[in-house]
Amino acid sequence: MNMASGAIHSTFNVAGKMVSGMMANRKKSKLFREKSTLDNLATELHDAICNLHLAVAQYIKDTTGNEIMGVSQYGVDLVARRLQKLVNSNTDGEYKIEELAKIVEIYPYSESIYQYMIQEFGDSNNEVQTIAEYFGCDVYKYKEKVLDEKFKKLSTENEEKTKESKELIINEIERLGLPKNQKCIDKLDKKLEEYDIQFRTVNEILFDTREEALKARQEVEKIESITSNIDNEDLESLKLGLEALKSLDLEEKIVNPYLDGLESKINKIELEKRTIYIKPLEKYKYKINDKKTKKIIFDTIDEADVARREQELIESWHKEVELTQLFEKVENEIQTEIKEIYITQINEIRESIKKSHERKVNLYDSRKETVRKYILWSPLFLIVALACFSGFGLIGKVIVAFIAYIFIFNLIESVKDYNESKKAKNFRDNVIN
Repeated sequence: MNMASGAIHSTFNVAGKMVSGMMANRKKSKLFREKSTLDNLATELHDAICNLHLAVAQYIKDTTGNEIMGVSQYGVDLVARRLQKLVNSNTDGEYKIEELAKIVEIYPYSESIYQYMIQEFGDSNNEVQTIAEYFGCDVYKYKEKVLDEKFKKLSTENEEKTKESKELIINEIERLGLPKNQKCIDKLDKKLEEYDIQFRTVNEILFDTREEALKARQEVEKIESITSNIDNEDLESLKLGLEALKSLDLEEKIVNPYLDGLESKINKIELEKRTIYIKPLEKYKYKINDKKTKKIIFDTIDEADVARREQELIESWHKEVELTQLFEKVENEIQTEIKEIYITQINEIRESIKKSHERKVNLYDSRKETVRKYILWSPLFLIVALACFSGFGLIGKVIVAFIAYIFIFNLIESVKDYNESKKAKNFRDNVIN
């Protein structure tokens, strides 16, 4: 047992010294970057740890019959306490390295030890990871976790900060001894590419270089200094702005969308100014079957302005004169294309009114003859009625009175029909025709 204990103690001393040697004075780190030095250290460490495992395994087998390695619970608890104390201390690096060497001598199987080493000193050459893996501790995932936590704290809110974050992540990857092809680097590269595309994009146009994009932005500033002073509702202002842009020596793919936009607005306003809308005449619109608004597009704004003034005249005439006079005025005084539409309207109105009065006009002659007959026979009817009324009894008088009532009623109705048919005839003769 003493021999085994001595072997274990001796081997732990060797392992502790090896760890202390690797983690010692960071100023000497250059020495351990030499390949020959690292190879020698790795060989010595490997041999020492192998001897340790063999001694421990043999001791446990000899004393208990089990082939399971282990140390006392006291040692495990002691390592945990000393490591926690070290984590909470504000001591310098040299003291921490010495203390870590002692802790490893006591119990090298705790992942917490190697995690603390990596967090505190890094593991650029993977010495700590090699030792940890030998003692059955997987610290690679812990390295990835440290890197991920670092990445989450970094800012990508703009291009400059994203570049700074990428540099910090690269340094952290080197410090942890991780492979360079990390997902976080890909994410940062993708973000930087987005910022680059964003910078090289001007007015939805992607330029090949940032220099071209910068020049395009300067041209946009010139363009917008002109367009900002344009009144988009005023045709003259739009035309002046268009000429001003055309006079500048600018990149076509930058200025053309602005030119197209101004030309589109100009064309729209010109089209509105060249268009005349003709509604049915208000006074007679109930007589028109086609009540849709008609539209005429003139070749020039001047022609449309003339037609618009003529339209105002027609609108005023139709409220003041009869239909026949309106027809004559439109026929003789209107010169533009609206004339045909209004003439068509007037004719349609006249035809509609003519049809509605035709029945009454047809009654004119018959009603005139009926009234004439009633007037002619009225004196004779009156004499007979009075004679009969005086010679008859009560029943006879009632009958005579009833006949007189019918005669007078028919006379009145005939006179009404005659007057209406006469008015219709006069309207047809004087207004429609």
